[in-house]
Amino acid sequence: MKKNIGLVTLPLIANYGGILQCLSMNYFLKKHGYNVTLIDIRPKDTLLRRILINTISRIPFQDFKGLRKKHLKQKNNVAVINRYITSRTACISSNDELNYIADSFEFDAVIVGSDQVWRYEYINSYMYDAYFLGFVKKETCKKISYAASFGVDKWFHEDKKNKTMNLLHQFDYISVREQSGVDICNNEFRIDNAVHVLDPTLLDTSFYDDLLKEIKPTAGDSKYLLRYILDETTTADIVEKAVFKSVRFDYTIDIMKDRKNYTIQDWVSAFKNAEYIITDSFHGMVFAIIFNKRFIAIGNRARGLSRFSSFLETINLECKLISTEDIAKKEALAKVINYEPDYQEINNTIDNWRKKSTEFLLSSLK
Repeated sequence: MKKNIGLVTLPLIANYGGILQCLSMNYFLKKHGYNVTLIDIRPKDTLLRRILINTISRIPFQDFKGLRKKHLKQKNNVAVINRYITSRTACISSNDELNYIADSFEFDAVIVGSDQVWRYEYINSYMYDAYFLGFVKKETCKKISYAASFGVDKWFHEDKKNKTMNLLHQFDYISVREQSGVDICNNEFRIDNAVHVLDPTLLDTSFYDDLLKEIKPTAGDSKYLLRYILDETTTADIVEKAVFKSVRFDYTIDIMKDRKNYTIQDWVSAFKNAEYIITDSFHGMVFAIIFNKRFIAIGNRARGLSRFSSFLETINLECKLISTEDIAKKEALAKVINYEPDYQEINNTIDNWRKKSTEFLLSSLK
């Protein structure tokens, strides 16, 4: 009989990386014979706020606080999310609803992860315990984290430390996405068996063949530079000008400034077909590497720098990460831009890490 797995992650709204890591995990687990149900935790919202946001989102020729673009992005991705997430709970916005779900579903295991599910600022709410699986009470149901991320390299929140430690010690298996996460588990919460694993987007890259099977290849030999910049726009402008001097491409695609509303497939396809990539996004960097692209990653301190450095150090590619402070050093910048990754070696390293990550996940579910 197939085992039933519950999956907890941040809400699937408009974050490409957040959606893709969830779809990738779902794809991997189903491929290995598990039934998967997304436990759909959403922040509580008032009816008035929902009506206001919905109204603003539908007014053309404006994008007040990015609400319209976010609404369209969410709307465009419903179909692909539903294509892969075939089982999900109703939207859950209270602990009572969550406890009801836990009692109603016969889960053999609940997995929390990946993405920044343990970043205090992202979950500092009345449902804080949910992301540490406090609602899982049945002894027959395993508690597992897979590639959970604290987002930053230190724990700053003493008021939540004892509660978090107590919840983590109830887990059967713990894995985190960054080496700094292993250190936090060990030094702050006395967890000495946390494992450093791959982000789910790297577990089974055949998922992207399936995802893009209905996307027609772009005709012609045009080459483009891809920009996926969430915050560091000034730095990216400087980098782009420097790339122009070293790399031949015909035009630039800027996902965040483009009027096109990218679906998940469009987003992945843009990375797959790019000539060179500039990004300050963790998952933007990951997809540049998945598709073996030349790229430069701009360290995004606001969104957590350790996420970048931990992954790149593991594959000996930390030289492709620059900070805003490095930009003034023109010779150093040119060296980073022109450095050609040895993808044969990098792919071998990721393959070995993938085997260990797969073994951890599947053995924890036995």
